[in-house]
Amino acid sequence: MVIEQKEEGLSVLLEGELGHHEALSALRSLEETISQQSPSRLELDFSGVSFMDSSGIALVVQVGGNLCRDAGESALASVVETAGTLCALLAALPLLRAVLDMLMELMG
Repeated sequence: MVIEQKEEGLSVLLEGELGHHEALSALRSLEETISQQSPSRLELDFSGVSFMDSSGIALVVQVGGNLCRDAGESALASVVETAGTLCALLAALPLLRAVLDMLMELMG
């Protein structure tokens, strides 16, 4: 992750995989940087991300929700979190289908 201070705010380039461990580390770094610098704008660049699971989605949702709350926009934070939950569920559908198919094979 590369964090760059620009005139208009922070620019964050995310690289590699955003799985569980990477997302947790990235979230901690982002939260620390945001609390120290209080940027008026945050740009998240995912162009360097090769893989992202539900933990990566949670990273985006949590950072977005926290920024909305910090700006006094609690209602918008709720919308961001609801949309993020829906995205995580949609990302998990192929896994759920595979588990259900395997159970159906085992049963009969």
